[in-house]
Amino acid sequence: MVPPGTSAQRGDCGDLAGHARRGPCVNRHLPNPPARSALPCSVVEDAGVLREPRSTPRGLEGHTTEAEQSPLKVVYWNVAGVKASEIDTFLAQLDADLCWDVLVLLEFSHARHDIHLSGVRRAGHLVSAQPGLPDRRAGALIFNERLRIQDVSLMNHGRAFGADVQWGGWKIRVIGGHAEPSGDRVPYQKSVDDMNAIMEDTPLDHIIILGVDAQACLGPRKAYDCNSTMGEYVMAHRGWRGDCLLKLLESYNLHLPHNFVEGFDTIYTCVGNRHSDPTQIDYMATSAPQHFLKNAKIADTSATISDHWPLSFFFAT
Repeated sequence: MVPPGTSAQRGDCGDLAGHARRGPCVNRHLPNPPARSALPCSVVEDAGVLREPRSTPRGLEGHTTEAEQSPLKVVYWNVAGVKASEIDTFLAQLDADLCWDVLVLLEFSHARHDIHLSGVRRAGHLVSAQPGLPDRRAGALIFNERLRIQDVSLMNHGRAFGADVQWGGWKIRVIGGHAEPSGDRVPYQKSVDDMNAIMEDTPLDHIIILGVDAQACLGPRKAYDCNSTMGEYVMAHRGWRGDCLLKLLESYNLHLPHNFVEGFDTIYTCVGNRHSDPTQIDYMATSAPQHFLKNAKIADTSATISDHWPLSFFFAT
């Protein structure tokens, strides 16, 4: 029972998920540690139906009953860097190609130094970007002007970032995660722990939408994997890195909607480079009920050149 005046928090992995033992798919109910340091979360206006807030487990009943609510299109993409002077052109072309509502972009900034990217762009889209990082490009969450979102507070933790929004009566925590590309276990585990830090204090009445560059394949499905987490259409061989990330997803009851789509196990999401073959290392995961998710696929756009392909799905109430 949650004491009066205390916000219920999500996270049944207790301590950092990466340190838990791998085993059969079970829910663990361990006390949560204090929330990690992050910028304060704000409640923003949404383009859907405004309703009185109510605390419902994992956000499964907080949706609108309005039949006219348009689906929310969420797109994840590692864009491999966009020049600051070309951001508005990039967003306009991407909107023309995909008609997106929420973007989860990795390696958004072409610059590898501190540059001001956050704010309302020329077309009215709201950009919330990570601060400049000396060793890598920053990620960003972008909300289309159609949603009429005026402000969000970005939570930034290492290689992960996120923000809370409301849409159509749903409360959503949108998260981007960029796993460590080096082959060492310690830095890779640290990058997964960064994602856990954003997820672990998610209120129970929120759903999670995650876009992640895993740097590793999650297939094939094994006997002890959760059937609800991963479908049968998943590519390639899963090593220790894949096990590390999948353990985190299972801890929060997230599922991979694209891996339930027939044929997805034959599609590359990253073309690789001269040192590696094309592979499937980009994933979207969510705690939203599967029957609300439509048209999960690899998207097609000419907005910029990247060695990754964008993923998208519709969240339809």
